[in-house]
This record gives sequence, C-alpha cells and structure tokens, in this order.
Amino acid sequence: MMTSTTDQALTSHQNAIFCEQIQLLYGGLKVALAITLLVSAFLLLALWPVANHSILLTWFGGMLVLTGLRLVSYALFRQRMRFRLGLHRCYQIFVVGVLIASLLWCATLIWLFPLEDVKHQTFIIFALVGMCSGGVTTLSFKRGPSLVFITPIILTLGWRFVSMGETWGISLAAACILYFIGLVISSRHIFHNTLQNIELHLKSSEQSIVIEDNERRLRTILDTAADAFFLHDETGRFLDVNRQACLSLGYTRQELLQLSVNDIELGINQQDVEQVWGEIEKGHSVTMSG
Repeated sequence: MMTSTTDQALTSHQNAIFCEQIQLLYGGLKVALAITLLVSAFLLLALWPVANHSILLTWFGGMLVLTGLRLVSYALFRQRMRFRLGLHRCYQIFVVGVLIASLLWCATLIWLFPLEDVKHQTFIIFALVGMCSGGVTTLSFKRGPSLVFITPIILTLGWRFVSMGETWGISLAAACILYFIGLVISSRHIFHNTLQNIELHLKSSEQSIVIEDNERRLRTILDTAADAFFLHDETGRFLDVNRQACLSLGYTRQELLQLSVNDIELGINQQDVEQVWGEIEKGHSVTMSG
C-alpha cells in the first residue's frame, strides 16, 4: 500500500512537470512561427534571382501551410479540454510539426542551394544556423523537440559541404559536427535549468496549498472553540479573533479588527501593554487582569 501511494504521488508529480513543459513549448509557438515566416520570406526574396521559381514557391507555400496547421494545433491545445485532447497527444502533434518544419528547411539545401553562387549559399547557411540556434532556445523545455529539429538540418548541411568535394568543404562539415555538439550541450543546459525552475515552482505551489489548508483547519478549530480567542500585535491592536470572541463582546469580526486591547479592557492602558511586552520572554506566558 505504501509503495502504491508513493508511486501515485511520483506519477502525479511527473505529470505536473510534463504539463508545465508542454505549456512552455506551446507558449513560445506563435513567436517561433512568426520568425519562421519572416526568415522564409527573406529567403524567398533573396533566392528569387537564382532559384527555380516553381520549386521556390512550392517550398514557401509548404511553409505557409505548415504554419497554418501549427497555429491550428496551438488553438487545439488551448481548447484541449473541450476537444478531449490529452497532453501527450498535444505533445505528439507538436513534435510532428517540428519534424516537418526541419525537413522543409533541409529542402533549401537540397533543391534551392545554388551550387555556383557563394553569396546565396552563405545566405542560406546563415539562415539555417540562425534557425537552429533559435530552435534550441525555444524547443529545449523537453529533451526531444530540439534534437528533432536540429539533427536533420545539421546532417543535411554536413552532407552538402562534403558533396562539394573540396578540402574546405570537409573542414566545414567537421565544423558542423562541432556546432551540433555545442547545440546539444546548450539544449541540455536549458532543459535542466527549466526542469529545476519547474520543480521549484511546483514545490512552492504545494507548500502554499499546505499552508492554506493548515490555516483553514486552524480557523475551524478556533471558531468552534468554547473560549474567546484574541490575537493582537505588540501595540494591542487585534489581528485576529474567533467566533466566541465576537459573541462574548457583541461585535462583528470586522469591528473587532478595528479595535485594540485598550478599547475592550477598561483596567488596562497603553503603558501597561507596552510594559508587559517589554518584560515577556520567548517561551513564557503573561497574564494581565483588567
């Protein structure tokens, strides 16, 4: 029984972490899609003089269609309870969208790469390097998506360099490997930092719930007590009272919280209260008569 309870608590905690991770992934989706369309539009304009127009427009149209579908997935995620769509299914849809986006970027290196134009080659390479860096930043909240995005692009980029058959091409392919390793390391750091922040947030939320529950129980105990209870500060002003205190004095709780000890105890003045507070020691009690 103890093992079963522990397993259930662990599963609940893991589900809470998973939920936070998916929220973060979808939370940055709209900005990522806007940047994707912007870079795609720049590539369309830059490659128009040197690329096959039919292929270029087909590629850009694919980007537009994918962006629209991913926006639909975002809307479904926001309304997942209405459509009874589980978080795991939302995550699967997200990863599929990431993979298709990666393959479309790879297409620029296969069908849109101008073999005889170094200037436009450089433009494509810089665009893809930037997209990979941005992908690591926005997709590393879980382990999988960032690797799904950058791995096909880096492999295709390395293949393109090697296929040039030059020594400098081999060197650039080796640089791609080093760049990929750096991206993976960065992704791991982002993942672990995010996971730590999520766990701290969940722990803080759990502690807040426990504190609120304890306060609610204490309030119930005090309000059902037969004795009057008064909590006041060092000046004598009331901070809290229970139900019996209100009944015994004929005040409402809101009215008592506007008063102090001096207002209900005629035989005690402010100087008496301050003197008692000055003499009291931690762990000891003091009785005042009034």
